[in-house]
Amino acid sequence: MVKYVGDAIMVLFPNSADDALKCSIAMLGRLDSINRRMKKEGYNSIKIGIGLNTGVLMLGTVGGKHRMEGTVIS
Repeated sequence: MVKYVGDAIMVLFPNSADDALKCSIAMLGRLDSINRRMKKEGYNSIKIGIGLNTGVLMLGTVGGKHRMEGTVIS
């Protein structure tokens, strides 16, 4: 499940917390290459924060007849 929350992205990894960690490391690696290119072109670098959480959660659907959305509370 992927959910956009303002300027954030929330993703559920159903198989393993290791999958979330691997994804986070890959994101940081890609961002590093993007920032190197941006620096060469005279732009400011992009900074991001990554939060990981494990444990029990509540997953459900909210909304009405014409607009429904999946959401998670942890």
